[in-house]
Amino acid sequence: MWKILGALPRPHALEQIWIAFDPNMSLLEDQLKELGAFQWANLISRLRRMFPNLEKVKILIGGNDPEKQPHQALCQRSVVKALEEVEEGLVEICMINGSPIVSPWSDSVGQ
Repeated sequence: MWKILGALPRPHALEQIWIAFDPNMSLLEDQLKELGAFQWANLISRLRRMFPNLEKVKILIGGNDPEKQPHQALCQRSVVKALEEVEEGLVEICMINGSPIVSPWSDSVGQ
């Protein structure tokens, strides 16, 4: 991922990044552990260094069971806790019902 991002021709032009995180564990406890262990602050810090004009990092988190509202709240809380030190307003967290996560650009491919 870093090689691809580092090869972008105009890193100063990049203002927004979307990152999909799709936990593949079946148990809620395992998903929360996976989300909590991920180095979110390090990821955001590295992105800020690579892209000085970055204004928004959107983190999309998928889930296996869209009926579990507590699942979404707990996953989001797990990520938010890890990002407490990050600049306010830079990171937006979105919960996506269902899995796997579909690319937001999939509809525009080939058009």
